[in-house]
Amino acid sequence: APTDTPTAAHAHGEAGIKNAVEAGITSVEHGTFMDREAAEMMAERGTYWVPTASALHGIVENGTEAGIPADAVAKAEDAAERFDDAWEHALDADVPIAMGTDAGTPFNYFGDIPAELSLMVEYGLSPADALEAATVNAADLLGLDDVGRVTEGYRPDLVVLDADPNADAGAWRDPEAVFLGGDRVV
Repeated sequence: APTDTPTAAHAHGEAGIKNAVEAGITSVEHGTFMDREAAEMMAERGTYWVPTASALHGIVENGTEAGIPADAVAKAEDAAERFDDAWEHALDADVPIAMGTDAGTPFNYFGDIPAELSLMVEYGLSPADALEAATVNAADLLGLDDVGRVTEGYRPDLVVLDADPNADAGAWRDPEAVFLGGDRVV
């Protein structure tokens, strides 16, 4: 915080989350076992939560049939059950949320951002709030002031969709076009 440098803490447990918030960390990645007190601390200090729901879901959905060790699957299943509570606490406390996937964990790929947005909606965000988590909030978390919005003075990075992502989180699954800095790349 003193150097105005965005920082992230990889924290699953409530003690680690609380320690990170007290230390002035910008965001908590995962926060799987966030309790009500940790959520309230995060909301009060403006600490972002990057829940990475895809990381747990990839392990739980694919399981031992996909070659994941049984103990890792059991651990992920327990964590997934408790993750529901973390979402409830975060939403009740109005914790700021930014989208992230933890891509690279089993069955969790860099191109699966639409799946993460859909999971965020399943956990209680509106499609519009999930869109905000992936754009405006993510840019704010990283200290970027020229991306994340479609307005004058912002870099023209755009995803063109057939449906309104404010109403349908699944709209992200099949973009018509992608523009980076105003140039079409897809």
